[in-house]
Amino acid sequence: MLNNIKKFEEIILNNKNFIIVSHKNPDGDSTGSSLALYHLLININKNAHIIFPDDLPFFLKWMTNSDKIIIYEKEPQKVIEILKNNYIIICLDFNTTKQIIQFESYFNNNKSYKILIDHHPDPEIHFDLILKDEDVSSTSELLFKIIEKTSLKKNTDKNFAEGIFTGILLDTLSFSVNAHRPATYKIVSKLLEYGIDRDFIYNNIFNNNTLSKVQLTGYAIYKKLKVVHNYYTAYIWLTKKEFEMFNYRPGDIEGLVNYPLTLEGIKLSALFYEKDNYVKISLRSRGNIKVNEIIKNHFIGGGHNNAAGGEEYNLNIEETIKKFLKILPQYISNED
Repeated sequence: MLNNIKKFEEIILNNKNFIIVSHKNPDGDSTGSSLALYHLLININKNAHIIFPDDLPFFLKWMTNSDKIIIYEKEPQKVIEILKNNYIIICLDFNTTKQIIQFESYFNNNKSYKILIDHHPDPEIHFDLILKDEDVSSTSELLFKIIEKTSLKKNTDKNFAEGIFTGILLDTLSFSVNAHRPATYKIVSKLLEYGIDRDFIYNNIFNNNTLSKVQLTGYAIYKKLKVVHNYYTAYIWLTKKEFEMFNYRPGDIEGLVNYPLTLEGIKLSALFYEKDNYVKISLRSRGNIKVNEIIKNHFIGGGHNNAAGGEEYNLNIEETIKKFLKILPQYISNED
């Protein structure tokens, strides 16, 4: 890893133009790490663009320079033109082109030098340089660790720290999952020394809900939560029509998949919801139930042992749920 970090530092210092790319359905980690890296590059007078396939959730739009993120669904031609350039491409928090399927072909056709910074296993894309570590809370934490080992550290600022903190905060669900390593808390302590306002960040993310979002959450739990007692599983499913009933905005169901895991005896939680041309699936689990294997073997996507996400393009939402229920016995015993 140290040799790759040194190579990364050289590339940053010796090049002028960069494209930062992250995955569709952006979350706190993808957004936080992308903006942190963007601020660092701007601080050393580099030309940088951030490209996302679709819009970031409303609760992250307060972040400094979040309006600089170029959204393919809003400005496809601008993204296409940028990807025609011979810029260094840095991919954060994803490792399969299915996560950038909206502009996958343009990404693949670009033969520029490509760098991966990620904490997910098994990259499926060819990269010229890989900085990967699964033993961290988030890509944001990994990015901080990388920068800390380079001369670039002196160019970090409060905006950089704000992005890293936001990524760690959200990918650990406020330090409730995948946050068992002392190193994570040591990094957070260093981030606070930059003068970031922890309470401001927390309130903008978690205490900034609309009435319709709260009502959608209540509706989903009361009306759409199903329990499969034999397999210690619970799931929620939502249609586009139901989203319309509650004036859905990107981010309104953030964290919803975690609610079923609060039920006594539940070991596996699933959330299914309709998108324009596919069904989105989010899975969470406890213990040794490897939800990334469920996604990898039966859907399109990936993730970690206890948190994964994917898509189903060939079935409607009811059929997708039936498929999920049919494969459950392969991954969880009703005798556990």
